[in-house]
Formats: sequence, structure tokens, C-alpha cells
Amino acid sequence: MAFSAAIKIRSFIAEDWVDFPNSVEQYKVEFKGDNRSFTTADNVTARTRQYLTFKYSTGSGGFEFSGDTRTGTTFERLTNLFTKKVSITSDKADDNTIRHEVVSKDATKIKIKCICHSANPKMTGAPAIDYVFYITLHNTGKLELEGIHDGFPCYEVYARYNNNDWQTVYTFKEQTILSLFGEPEISVKKTKQLF
Repeated sequence: MAFSAAIKIRSFIAEDWVDFPNSVEQYKVEFKGDNRSFTTADNVTARTRQYLTFKYSTGSGGFEFSGDTRTGTTFERLTNLFTKKVSITSDKADDNTIRHEVVSKDATKIKIKCICHSANPKMTGAPAIDYVFYITLHNTGKLELEGIHDGFPCYEVYARYNNNDWQTVYTFKEQTILSLFGEPEISVKKTKQLF
């Protein structure tokens, strides 16, 4: 038996623009969100994205794995409250703020650790989007997702096998932006049978 599977993990901001608390009274600071809801579509923006691919074959001795990570572009809108002048600038966090590693692998399953610690590149000392997910894929098609993440922004995890339609594994609707501060507080434990 042979099959392929893919998993995508994305974080996104549901709003079009988000006010960021700041201590300079002269300016209103906003950051561009993704202005969307949950979707399996590939042509949407996200703050972070992690794409994992797996190939399984009994003849090759089990699982092969590869992954790709990307951060989205951050746009900052700064409005001078006195002059009403607006400036918009952009930057991008390093893609290396998202990573993954094989924890264990044998002939019947593979376990991957996915880590994200990606902060707003426009603000020194900004709190990061944090998550640690453990993904276990079995040769029976069973997928397990376990871990922890911040309460902001939104999170979505989708999986598919043999290039079939994407299946929802996990979605989380964002809380307040203040949930970025401190340690991740949302626990996740999901199981999905892909086939």
C-alpha cells in the first residue's frame, strides 16, 4: 500500500486592520490583517504558514517527509492624529521563525514537531505568534494533532491524502490581540481519519 498526504497549518488575522495599543498619543498604529475567515483555499494571505508533505510506501520502508514554511508580509499603517497624515510601510518576519523536525519514525507512523515563534517585524519586542504542535500520521490514515498555541490570531489546520479534497482537522477563532502576550494558553488535541 502506498499513499501521499499533506498538512497545512496557518495563522491569520480575521480583521482587515487591527489597532495595536501604543504609548505615543500622537499616532494611531494599525496592522493589516488578512480580512478573511477559515478556508482551505491556497490563494489567501496568512501571518504564518507551514506545509508538510508525506509519502508512505511499504516497499520503501515507511514514511518520507518534507516541509516548507513561510511568513506573511506585515503592513503597518501609522496615522498622525494631529496632521491626519497616513503612512504605510511593510516588512516580513524571517521564514526561519517557523520550523519542524521529525521526532520519531518507524514502519507504521511518523511524528513531527512543528514550532512557530514569529513576531511582528515592524515592532521591536513585539509578542510572537507561538505554537507547538505534534503531528502523528499513521499508515492507517489516522492523523493526530496535539499541542498548544496563543489565543490570537486565528489558527487552521487542514489535511488531505493522494491530492483529494482538504479536510478540516482544527480551526480556532481568535480572541483579543492581548492573547499574544505571555505563554500560549490554548490546548489542542484532535484526531482525524483521512481514509
